[in-house]
Amino acid sequence: MVTPEGEMPMQLVGKEEEEEEEEEEEEEDNSHRDPDDIAHARGIGLGPDDGNRGSGGRVGGNDKTSDNSLKDKDKDKDKTENVDRITSLPDDVLIHILGFIGDAKSVFHCGATCHVFYRLLPRAPVLSFKDSTVVEKLDVDDAVTSAVLKCQGLSHLLVETGSASHPWKLCSRTAVRLWMTHTHASLCELSICARLKPGTMHDILICTLMFCRKLQRLEVSPPRKSSIGNVQELDWLVLRTCEPQTCLRELRLTMVGFGQEDEGGGGGGSDPAATGGLNDLLGLFPNLVLLQLVCFTGLTRTSVVSTELRALCVAVPISPHSERWAQNILVDAPQLEEVLFYGIRDFEFTKRTNPGRLVANGCHDLKFSFWSDRLLLLDLHQDDDEGRKWHAIELIALLMIHRHTLVDLHLHLDVWECDGPTEDIITEAFYQQSFPLLEVLHIKHFGLGTLLQGLQPGTPAFNAPNLRDVWLCVELQYCTTNFVETFLTFCPKIEKLVVELKGGSWDYEQGLPGIKQLQQDHPIVDLRFLS
Repeated sequence: MVTPEGEMPMQLVGKEEEEEEEEEEEEEDNSHRDPDDIAHARGIGLGPDDGNRGSGGRVGGNDKTSDNSLKDKDKDKDKTENVDRITSLPDDVLIHILGFIGDAKSVFHCGATCHVFYRLLPRAPVLSFKDSTVVEKLDVDDAVTSAVLKCQGLSHLLVETGSASHPWKLCSRTAVRLWMTHTHASLCELSICARLKPGTMHDILICTLMFCRKLQRLEVSPPRKSSIGNVQELDWLVLRTCEPQTCLRELRLTMVGFGQEDEGGGGGGSDPAATGGLNDLLGLFPNLVLLQLVCFTGLTRTSVVSTELRALCVAVPISPHSERWAQNILVDAPQLEEVLFYGIRDFEFTKRTNPGRLVANGCHDLKFSFWSDRLLLLDLHQDDDEGRKWHAIELIALLMIHRHTLVDLHLHLDVWECDGPTEDIITEAFYQQSFPLLEVLHIKHFGLGTLLQGLQPGTPAFNAPNLRDVWLCVELQYCTTNFVETFLTFCPKIEKLVVELKGGSWDYEQGLPGIKQLQQDHPIVDLRFLS
């Protein structure tokens, strides 16, 4: 259509007016929208991207910059949301998180990176210092002390520096006293597994009795050494002046000296009041349920009398004379459930002491008449050069008395050769009587294992329906195959069967083909040939 110059067709004029009205409506709709959203919808850039726009307001060649800008904004938004989430949590929950972290380095890192955790650092309940926390050239006293003094409500303090010989990794008496006096109102558990300067263990016990009246678990375990010079001696003249601490429930001490020097319990001319024993410890801490002593000196004759004790471990005596062991321990503890003795010449239970688990390793004299009649676990270990051989009647007593209750039976001991009638009784006690609850049977002395395999009855049998784990040490003989096969045949739940075989028997070669064939037929049989 031809129109006068300077005029537009009416259709175009109307179309232009409609487009202007649509743009005005769009601007009104966008008046309450975020500028970033509008720009994104229109395909235009903001800020530094404006110079890259092409005609028509479309994005030019800088798409990555725009995307990165949006990602950075998303990250900032996420950080803000995370901070909001942390600040919205109650303080009790955040303190519980710090306690769950525990590691001192990580706890203070949280405080350095988050102002919320920094505010709560004085209320951190747990601080744990490991070798990785205390660097090689950092004094352990300074590192732990500076951290402990920043916490007002510390309930658990654990210091473990290993057996490093660096002099700056020793815990001093002054530092330990400062830790305990500063945290006395809240400390519930203290564990120090580090090298100690002389007298430090004594100071820890004194602070426990005088200041830390809420302490429930205490462990002082410097690295084990065979030297007498590394023993932490206790001063009983001072300890006996303290009031008993009734909150402590678990006590573990390593490398501790009690001061007794002769079999009579005296000090060899020293004041008897300066020496002590297990019962003296129980007098200071009458509500102990667990008492563990490892690597000790000075206990020659002692007793344990407690109505609360449930677990007792007395192990590895140290003496300047190889023949001087702890002579005797008398135990009177009606609640006792678990006992472990190592290197104790003689121990005795009263009639009302009936532990369910007994481990006697390297003990010289064992008397069945004083043992519990409800044993679930029995572990007896005697090397040939440590103690006497057993008489056959003692083995018979063990099997007959405890066969109804035993779940785990571990025997590493030798028995004297027995005559015909005694052999028949052992055969009946081991093979023909029932072990209804027995699940684990380990016979790890070749003398005992070889004796039992030679006493098999004419009709093989072994009545232990719940047996799952068997370990046998025997000399390989012609009858070994039948001995092992008895357990496979009469113990339907068996899952593991280890057989250690030793040569020396005249019929070794005759027994070899049969035992190898048995292994092929039963893959669970694990044969181990010893040279």
